[in-house]
Amino acid sequence: MVDIITEQDHVWKAIGNQISDEDISQLESILNIILPLSYKTYLKYKHFYKIFWDLDVCLYPKLIHSWNKILIENNRELQEEILDKGYFAIGRYSDYGVIALKLTDNENKEGEIVLFDYETPATEVLAPNFIEFLNQILQNPKPVLQELKGWEKKNV
Repeated sequence: MVDIITEQDHVWKAIGNQISDEDISQLESILNIILPLSYKTYLKYKHFYKIFWDLDVCLYPKLIHSWNKILIENNRELQEEILDKGYFAIGRYSDYGVIALKLTDNENKEGEIVLFDYETPATEVLAPNFIEFLNQILQNPKPVLQELKGWEKKNV
C-alpha cells in the first residue's frame, strides 16, 4: 500500500555535481573513446546512487568518488561484447541486457542508443541518440499518489 508523502517525510535528493571536463577526459583516455557531448553534459549534471527512469531503465550510478570506476569497470567487463564493437555501456535494461550508446569519432556527433540482450547477440535500437533516449523515458507517465480509501487502510 502507498501512503501520501508528507512534509515530515525525508525525501532523498541528488546532490550537486563534482565531475569536471578534465575528469571526463581522463575517463575517455583510459577507455580510448570519445563520448558525445550530450552524455558528457549528463555526467556533469548531478550525482546520484540509482535512478530508475521507468520500470526497465536504470542508468549506472554517478557516485561522487566512484562514478568513473563504475563506468570503467562495467565497460571493461563488456570489452569484447560492447566496447570493442564501438559502443559504451551506460546502464541496464531490467534483467534483459545492457544499454549502450554508439561511439563516434567526434563529440558533436550523436550515436544511437541500443539494448544488448544478455541471452543473444541481438541488439535493439532504443533511440537515435542520448537526448532522444532521455526524452522518451521521461515521457512515461508518472505514478499518481492518492490517499487510500477507508476500506483500503489497514486497521492497527
